[in-house]
Amino acid sequence: EVDALKTSHAKHCDEAAVAHAQLGAHVEQTDAKLASMQDRLMDLEKQLDDRVEKHAVQLSSAVDKLEDTHARLEVCEAHGAAIDRLQEAHASLSGEQTTRSAQHASTA
Repeated sequence: EVDALKTSHAKHCDEAAVAHAQLGAHVEQTDAKLASMQDRLMDLEKQLDDRVEKHAVQLSSAVDKLEDTHARLEVCEAHGAAIDRLQEAHASLSGEQTTRSAQHASTA
């Protein structure tokens, strides 16, 4: 009976050693996959940070251009009344020139 127990104990010890080795290999594979996933996640985070920074610069540039355009538009709008007066004066002078040309033609 003692021999049977020793044999059974040895068998279980061998099975435990095999299971332990398999578990160790599985842990190593899992650790490798986890490290790989962490590396990929870090790469993705870096790419995202780079894109965010790039878009922030582009957005800032677009806002600056929009502000410049708005300032130019305000200047144009400020000159709008003066342009209207110049157009009215031109129309008036053009009409006077037509009248004088007609008078000159009738006196000649």
